[in-house]
Amino acid sequence: MTRPAKMRVAVLATVWFEGCHTDVIVPPIVEGWTLDGVEQQTELDVVSMYLEQVGCVQGDDLGLPFLERHGIRRALSIGEALVDGTGELAVDGVIIIGEHGDYELNEYGQQVYPRRRFFDAAIAAMTAAGQYVPIFNDKGLAYSARDANEMAATARRLGVGYGAGSTIPLSWRVPVGAEWPQGAAMDAAVLLGWGPLERYGFHCLEGLQAHVERRAGGETGVAQVVALDREASHAAIAEGRVDSDLLAAAFDSLELTPAQREQAILTVAGVIEVHYADGLVAHVVICEDEVRQFAFAARGGSASFVCQMWLPGAPHLHFTFLVRQAEQLIRDGRPQIPIERTQLTTGILDAAMRSGWSGEAMDTPELAISYSAPERVEGTGVALPRPAGWTPLG
Repeated sequence: MTRPAKMRVAVLATVWFEGCHTDVIVPPIVEGWTLDGVEQQTELDVVSMYLEQVGCVQGDDLGLPFLERHGIRRALSIGEALVDGTGELAVDGVIIIGEHGDYELNEYGQQVYPRRRFFDAAIAAMTAAGQYVPIFNDKGLAYSARDANEMAATARRLGVGYGAGSTIPLSWRVPVGAEWPQGAAMDAAVLLGWGPLERYGFHCLEGLQAHVERRAGGETGVAQVVALDREASHAAIAEGRVDSDLLAAAFDSLELTPAQREQAILTVAGVIEVHYADGLVAHVVICEDEVRQFAFAARGGSASFVCQMWLPGAPHLHFTFLVRQAEQLIRDGRPQIPIERTQLTTGILDAAMRSGWSGEAMDTPELAISYSAPERVEGTGVALPRPAGWTPLG
């Protein structure tokens, strides 16, 4: 029996060094991976790659040797990556990896990654060729809500299948399979995470949104976002503005020692307060030390819920679940996870960065984004037990 041909993919990436997003996404697509002793392969074939920054990471530039080793065509422009010498579209899908690299910070502290520019150039090449194929965007859509909304609108207008997002909602859960019951009322929610505000704040918000979008009434958008600095965050926790029971439950789920937990609380660096259009208020608590996982806790009526979203250390195989989402999108032409989730989380983070810069709450009429959450997402680690013998991120 003849195996079906793999789907041809162009990858558009900013940079490639050890441990960066390109390094944990492209090799699994090309070489496969092993999970719990089982070898995995994808239906994708990386046939071309646009790598924008080469040589900017001294002694750790892995992109060009990898392309040469695997016979992948290096394109010097995004258009060249998508079309052949006759101007015909030469790929079945596009993957954008616009994370890491030498890109400036704007006045709000946002790194001006070129995800919008990459998306627009891919759309332009498809328009010129007279054919559109799906686009998968690693992580957020852009650094600004305006760009994210315009990108999503362009994809809808042209009928381009568009998927995106973080690995956090796709990774393993403790307990196994833990999800907020679809359609259940939710009165309060807390997401406990870690890392720099912009880079990991996005992961925190996607972890939050993957649960809160399942609440009664579905997602109807966000009305206001407030970012609290370190001092205001500690006051908000001490005074109960952040739900103390839910925060305690989130900490309980992270398997910390008492000393680690105390240190983590002392190093809370910020809180993002999200006011949803339906009245739900959720808090993202970001720590600098000890916390290296993500935990979600919520309450609705008399029901309560808590889970850990668990990440392994190297080789960071939670990214393979993201690869599966790209594969499914390119195969089926539409994502399992609505693009509106990442459109919304991109906008919340943008508002949080602006709130942190100004010290004021940000009203967000641009985030009146409604959608229905999927009942179940295939190809993730949510329903899988944690891999045997693995340790978490250190």
